[in-house]
Amino acid sequence: MIKIFSVISLIISILSFSISFFSFKRYSPKIVQILPVDTLKTRFVIPEKAIYYYDDDEKRSYLGRGFMVRFNFLNSTSRDIAFFHSCFYVNNELKELYTNRTVAWNSSNPHFIWNKGDSSSDLIFPDNVNGIFKANSLTPFYAYIPLPENESVPKKITFSIKIAVRRFPYITIKQQYTEICYEYDLTNFSIELLMVKNKYTHNNIERYKTKQMLRKQEELKAKRRPKKRKS
Repeated sequence: MIKIFSVISLIISILSFSISFFSFKRYSPKIVQILPVDTLKTRFVIPEKAIYYYDDDEKRSYLGRGFMVRFNFLNSTSRDIAFFHSCFYVNNELKELYTNRTVAWNSSNPHFIWNKGDSSSDLIFPDNVNGIFKANSLTPFYAYIPLPENESVPKKITFSIKIAVRRFPYITIKQQYTEICYEYDLTNFSIELLMVKNKYTHNNIERYKTKQMLRKQEELKAKRRPKKRKS
């Protein structure tokens, strides 16, 4: 009889532990980057493509030559999760991420867009290198690093972001957060950038030709219209 009670107690303990463990795993904070790593949207930036408007959209400027990648961070939990130390590493040297605050000294209410030629889309930069992923939300996150033309292009760069999600066994300082890293090969950066420039130039030429053709068609139509006789 005692053995039966011991077995029942053991089973209840195991069930209680299992329920507690799965509840903990279910409701524990976590961030998921939902874009597949091999298809993350990387963009090679030229000044004409990335524009930012400021001072209530009355003025505009351009981002310099650089590299940009887009992430989609999903926080499916009911709690906000902090992120911090978002940056790039270039040749093992930390380079601070480009944010809205980067241009705050020169502009108010900056609004970044990506010029696609016939259309445009918003570039959503973080307000700062530290911030919050809101609960039950998807956060588009653009990471941009300038690569000045008077400097050589590194062979690779690494994007890094730390999030306030603890890791087992939760003892050391480094286990109080989780670091997410993505590495990018820039060996062919110059070639890719040239392709972007050529495509952009080609699109401009094609749009110019189209406008010229439409203007000539309008002129021909105007010439063919019968002139009104003076009464």
